Amino acid sequence: YARVNQTLVDEYCANLHDLVATTVFITNASFAKRFAELRREIFHGHDFPTSALIVITALASEDMLVEVQSVAVIPARNRQPKNHSDPFVIFTCFAFFMSHFWKE
Repeated sequence: YARVNQTLVDEYCANLHDLVATTVFITNASFAKRFAELRREIFHGHDFPTSALIVITALASEDMLVEVQSVAVIPARNRQPKNHSDPFVIFTCFAFFMSHFWKE
C-alpha cells in the first residue's frame, strides 16, 4: 500500500483514504493472516475500502507473490485545472511484491 499511497500523493494530491476498492491476489493461502494484519495496521483498524482477497496458483513471474489492485475516487478539487473537468478520477494501481520483500 505504500507504493499506492505514494502514487496517489504524487500524482493526484490524494491518499489511501480515497480508495474505494482493492482486489488482492496472493499465491499462498498462508499469506492471508499476515496480509489482514498489515491491512488493519495501514487503515488503523477501520475505514477499509471494499476489498477481496483471492488465492491464485501463480502470477506472471514465480518471484511475484502478491498483486494489489486499487481503485480510488479522487475529487476534481484535488487536481490541477489543466487536467480534466470531471468531478472525479478513477485511479487503478497494480503493485507486485517479489518474494524477497515478503516476510512471514
